[in-house]
Amino acid sequence: MFEHIANTTDIATATASEIAKATTDFAKVTTALLGVSPTQKQDRRSRRTRGRLVNALMSLLRDKPLKSITVTELTELADVNRATFYSHYRDVFDMINQIKSDSCEVVRSIVRAHLAEISSGNYRPLLADIVDYIDKNRESISIVLGPNGDSSFFYDIVEVIRQTCMEAVDIAAAHEREEIKDHQQLFVYHFFFLAGGVMGILKSWLESDEPEDATTITDVINTYVKSLPISLLHTNVQIVEKAEGMAHTAVAV
Repeated sequence: MFEHIANTTDIATATASEIAKATTDFAKVTTALLGVSPTQKQDRRSRRTRGRLVNALMSLLRDKPLKSITVTELTELADVNRATFYSHYRDVFDMINQIKSDSCEVVRSIVRAHLAEISSGNYRPLLADIVDYIDKNRESISIVLGPNGDSSFFYDIVEVIRQTCMEAVDIAAAHEREEIKDHQQLFVYHFFFLAGGVMGILKSWLESDEPEDATTITDVINTYVKSLPISLLHTNVQIVEKAEGMAHTAVAV
């Protein structure tokens, strides 16, 4: 399972494109990542066990909410004993939290592979890789984001994209204009709006009965993203400073 990534010397150093293109199932991604560190990797038997558990969880989530799934039915479906389950997870909620956490790390890796492009205002390569990753794992991601899954996963991904995109912003260069130094919160607003919009479109795309192909939806999202250039920050700074000036004037009077 997941041999094409597992054969690399360290999954943590795999490029975003390698991760995105190698994943053919959401469970395989999480199985490959869960518990793996640069200094110690789980053996193949352990990864296979986690893979069976993740696949069983995805199957159960199709029919019932997470809170109704028991460790007993999960292990029976995965053909894994309870003791083995508890050697990996505290409970079903811990399992889904690990899946979400490691999936967020996949997205973080994808974004970080494109930091140079993002800093120059070119988001399309990033969007293409994120769309590719989601498209290849459409069914399982839809299950986790669906009514029986965990809706917080959506917001976790938004926050990961926002945080990581902000790494691409050359704050020092942006601060060459003195007024921006006092309004760093505007950077937070900018990338929250950006990340939320991207993920909102992708969530709607996942839920569509007749979704556009990956290339088309990438181009659609990129069109929206290009309408929000980093230069808009200067406009927003002027708006904030005007309001602050009026407030100071009112106080002085």
